[in-house]
Amino acid sequence: VCSDVSSSISTYWDWSDSEFEWQLPGSDIASGSDVLSDIIPSIPSSPCLPSKKKNKHRNLDELPWSAMTNDEQVEYIEYLSKVSTEMGLREQLDIIKIIDPTAQ
Repeated sequence: VCSDVSSSISTYWDWSDSEFEWQLPGSDIASGSDVLSDIIPSIPSSPCLPSKKKNKHRNLDELPWSAMTNDEQVEYIEYLSKVSTEMGLREQLDIIKIIDPTAQ
């Protein structure tokens, strides 16, 4: 329920780290023409908002397979699958020959 409410409210509210301010779509906040800010004070953030994660994304290209978590391995396989479907057959064969020059 909170995610539905927050997603529908997000079109009308400008969320920041600790507070949000009323913002109508198309209003020009930068020019100071927001009349509602004088009428409606800032409100503390909602408890329904998801907490911000400080998830440091590791560079999977430089990690050995054994050092990756299960989720990272799945993410990397999905990435490689996407790349291979976007490449032509000739490009795929070239990549295979780079990886294993003896491949036929």
